[in-house]
Amino acid sequence: MSLMTLLVSSGAAGNAVTLPTGVIGNAGLDSIVYSGLKFDSDGNLYKRQTGGGWSSLGAWLLNGSASSFYVGRRVDDGTLTTDAGGTLAAPLQLNTDRIFDVQRSAFGTKEATTYFELGNQSDGSNVMDSDSYTFTAEKLNPA
Repeated sequence: MSLMTLLVSSGAAGNAVTLPTGVIGNAGLDSIVYSGLKFDSDGNLYKRQTGGGWSSLGAWLLNGSASSFYVGRRVDDGTLTTDAGGTLAAPLQLNTDRIFDVQRSAFGTKEATTYFELGNQSDGSNVMDSDSYTFTAEKLNPA
């Protein structure tokens, strides 16, 4: 299995928000293997590490206050283990950390493809950036 790293974009000048593109995959022997994203209220985007920690991917917020923006999401394939809350189709205000991930505790793979939209309207009507991510968590067999 080939794992691609997430590529971070800098965003076009004048944009208030940006999403990097890529695939987020982790494989390991940890008791639980994680893969996912956290939209932090500090304006940064974090990648879930294999063992559950976080590493920074850079800023999703380029201008303004995080509380002025919303993330909408749609799960296109699979299921998320952690979904930041709320109704799946309703955008979530980014005034608090929002975590989306898959977790695998038994040998094998769990995967979910999720489409995210960032905007400044609570009804999701003004999408400023969007992208789809595939989260893959593979629990390896040590034998």
